[in-house]
This record gives sequence, structure tokens and C-alpha cells, in this order.
Amino acid sequence: MARAYHAEMNAPWPFDPEAFLDVVEAIRINGFFRLTDKGFIAGAVNRNPLNPEWRVGTQIMWYGDADLIRQFRKWAKAQGVNEIHCSCKPETRVERFYSSFAQPCDAVYSEVI
Repeated sequence: MARAYHAEMNAPWPFDPEAFLDVVEAIRINGFFRLTDKGFIAGAVNRNPLNPEWRVGTQIMWYGDADLIRQFRKWAKAQGVNEIHCSCKPETRVERFYSSFAQPCDAVYSEVI
């Protein structure tokens, strides 16, 4: 599934399964990770650097069905977050899904050198 996620992202970097497993292990211990037969999701909670009282749940990776993002949002809310960030490529079905419960707040631009 991780290889398929990487391919769908059309990422400019090569896939590294060992690095993926290292990240998953760190997130599993300190954050949120779910793996099902329908996909996987990883996320974490961090404090806003400009206001430590403002906690942000951030979806880091998501590949699979919508139930996984619902589980992450439920977990993040239980952690007492003030805000939840989810990311995707623009103009995709995922962006339309996110728009059903959230509003855009940032744009991420990536320059590959």
C-alpha cells in the first residue's frame, strides 16, 4: 500500500520502504497510526509555535477510504486539539471531500531542486 500511495502522489523522490517503516514506528508510538485492509493513515498532535496553548492535529499520510480520516479526526479531537490540518493535492476528489467538513487555510508550494 505504501508503494501505491507513493506512486499516486507522483512524488519526485524515490520510494524507500525502510524509511517508511521508520516513520510509521515513530508515529505509532507518539501519534496516530491505523492500518486496515482498505488503507492507512498517520497523524500527530503538535503545539502551535506562536501559541503553545493552541494544539494542532496534523494528518501526515493518508491512503485509503474516508473512514480512516474520520478515525483520525475523532482521535485528534479526543486529544484536545483546537485545529485539524489535512493535506492533499489541489483539485482532486480528496480536496472535495475535505471541503465537506473544513475550509482551506494554507497552500503548500513545493520546489524540487
